[in-house]
Amino acid sequence: MKVLFLVQHLSGGGAERTVSYLSGYLSKNGFDTCVLSVSNEKFYELDDSVKYVTLNIPMGEKNVFDKIAKAVKRTVSVNRYISKEKPDLVFCMLYTEAKYITVKRNKRYKLIVSERNNPDIVKSKKAIKMRNRVFSLSDGMIFQTLRAKNYFSEEFRKKGVVIPNAIGNDLVYKVPEIKERTAKICAMGRLHKQKNYPLLLNAFKEVLERHPEYNLDIYGSGAELENLIELTKSLGIADNVNFKGVKPNAIIEIADAACYVLCSSYEGMPNALMEAMAVGLPCVATDCPNGPAELIQNGENGILIPNNDEKALVEAILKMIEDKSFAERCGACAKNILNTHGLETNAQLYLEYIKNVATERKCQDGE
Repeated sequence: MKVLFLVQHLSGGGAERTVSYLSGYLSKNGFDTCVLSVSNEKFYELDDSVKYVTLNIPMGEKNVFDKIAKAVKRTVSVNRYISKEKPDLVFCMLYTEAKYITVKRNKRYKLIVSERNNPDIVKSKKAIKMRNRVFSLSDGMIFQTLRAKNYFSEEFRKKGVVIPNAIGNDLVYKVPEIKERTAKICAMGRLHKQKNYPLLLNAFKEVLERHPEYNLDIYGSGAELENLIELTKSLGIADNVNFKGVKPNAIIEIADAACYVLCSSYEGMPNALMEAMAVGLPCVATDCPNGPAELIQNGENGILIPNNDEKALVEAILKMIEDKSFAERCGACAKNILNTHGLETNAQLYLEYIKNVATERKCQDGE
C-alpha cells in the first residue's frame, strides 16, 4: 500500500514529530511511504526508507497578491505530485493541509485528516466552513482525545477514531538516571500566545521570592520571543530566565530539572508534556482543553491546576520544589506513560486504522 503524508513543513511541532516516526514505522511494516512537504523547512529527520519530497514553496507572503499566487501554486503543485505518485491513501496530520487537495479531489485515493488541537478555538465562520468541508470530503478522521471527538456532529464522529499521541522521541530512552535534581524549572513549546508563558513568568517571579537560587529555562521559538523577553525585564527576573531556543536534545537537558511546567490556555495532546513525564520529571500542567487531564491524575503522577490560575501555579511549583518526596513519587508514576503511550502501541493503532480506511472496513476507537 502506498501512503503519502502531506505536511506544510517538518519544522518543530507535535504533528510533524508524529509524521516523522509514523512514516518510518509504516515503511518498516511494508508500506510504500512518502512525505510531501510544501516548504523545505526541516527539523525532524525521517527514516532512510521514507521518500521525502519538498515543493519548496515557503510561507511569508509579501502582500495579498503574493499570497494568492502562492496558494494557487501550492494547490497546483500538490495535486500534480499526487496525480503522479498515485498513492492509495493521503494522510494530512493537520486537517488544514488538506485545503490544497480538496479543490481537485481524486477519488482514486482515500483521505485521512486529523484534529490535533482544541476544536473550540476555531471561531471564524470562514475557518469553520473550511474545516467542515475538509471533514466532509475525508474518508477517515483521527482525534487525540474523546473530548475532541465528541465536540463534532455524529456525521464526523462515526467515521473517526481516537488515537492518543505516542512518545515518539527516541531520546527519552537515553536519559541517564537522575540522582539529584538541579535548581531549575523548565518548559518546552512554541513561543505562542496559546502556551500562555506570561502566566509562567509571573508565577516564577513569586517563586523566586522564596527560592532566589532557581532559574527558569524555556525551550522553543516563535513570534512572542521579544514580548516575553521584555516581560522578564519588567518583572525584574531577566537574570533568572533563559530562552534556550529549539534544541534537538532539549529533553536530555531538562531531565534533571526540579519541575516541568505546561501553562497552555488550550492544547490537543501535548507532546512536550508527554516527553517530560516519560523521563520522570515532576510535572505541573493547566487543566486546559484538551490533553493534560487525559495524561495527569492530579496528585498521583503530577499536578493539574485550573486554567490561567497564577496562585495555583505558584503553589504547585513550590510543592514540587519543597516537597521532594512528593515530587519524586509524581515523577516515578509519570514514567508509566511509556507503557500507555509507547511508540509501538500507538503506531500500531495508526497502522490498523489506515488499513481499515483503505479497505473501507469498520474500525473502533484506539483508546
